[in-house]
Amino acid sequence: MKRATWRSARQHVKAVRTCDTERLEQSLAEAAAAFPGCAERVLAVLIHVRAFSLADALDCMKAAGFRVGHALLTLEVFLSSSHAHDGRQSEARLTLADFELAFTFWDKLEDAVKAWLSVSFVRVWQSPAGAGLPGPLLFRLKELWQHTPPTAKQRLPPARACGLGRSKEETFDLLDSHVDLNGDTTALVGELLSRGFLPPDETLGRHGLIGGLVWTRPELAAERLLAGTIAL
Repeated sequence: MKRATWRSARQHVKAVRTCDTERLEQSLAEAAAAFPGCAERVLAVLIHVRAFSLADALDCMKAAGFRVGHALLTLEVFLSSSHAHDGRQSEARLTLADFELAFTFWDKLEDAVKAWLSVSFVRVWQSPAGAGLPGPLLFRLKELWQHTPPTAKQRLPPARACGLGRSKEETFDLLDSHVDLNGDTTALVGELLSRGFLPPDETLGRHGLIGGLVWTRPELAAERLLAGTIAL
């Protein structure tokens, strides 16, 4: 009887995976009514096969009668191998709204899920799509992206630290923890100078910023070198 039940559950999940769009709402409702315990597998199908965002998938499942919440946000959902077309692991691609939604459950998530979300968010921030992320939003999600320190390859280009409108302390904390200062720092140095974050009486020891200062304001770099406020 149990074997037949799980066979029927797999059939419902398969229906969600393969049905026409017009029948998806009905297939979800039938699965929720018959086997609410298959919610995790249904969510994985919606994300990896039907290309739903996390937020849209959870909305559809809730409307169909599934009980949704933090318990569904698992690594098995975000990193699914059973639903990838080529048999390899399929990684969920989350939208900004998805990260915001996941963050509402932050304190209840498993640490491995937090780590994956943290790395994934920095990857989005690092990409071209991350160029316009607003400072207030980024720092509202600070606990998320600070959870897992980035590797050298995962660090942000210097331009990502521009225009965020944060305090000097927050700005330099971000530079030290997440920004690749070996990149082009000219725009960043220009902003730091305009905001008074590089005062002449403070020693400048970050080599990436020193290089940016040489390119942006060579005369100022020379003055500071002579004054001993550049640490080479």
